[in-house]
Amino acid sequence: MGVRIFYAYLHAKKSAGMGVRALLPKSAVTVTSVVCGAVLRRIYKTGRWTKGWSTWVELLGFGGVLGLVTLGVM
Repeated sequence: MGVRIFYAYLHAKKSAGMGVRALLPKSAVTVTSVVCGAVLRRIYKTGRWTKGWSTWVELLGFGGVLGLVTLGVM
């Protein structure tokens, strides 16, 4: 897989003039992903989601909303 990634990078750099910086996500996307991940981990660690199916659905809902927030930032 690494060879394939390296080959694709060399091809993109040669034909489109792309650098490594152009391949990395913007800082706002990175920050949003880290914050959303931290929020979900915090909710998960409370163990509240183990008390029943409704709280499990609530955890899934939080994940969906935070995923949409991340997509919105993208």
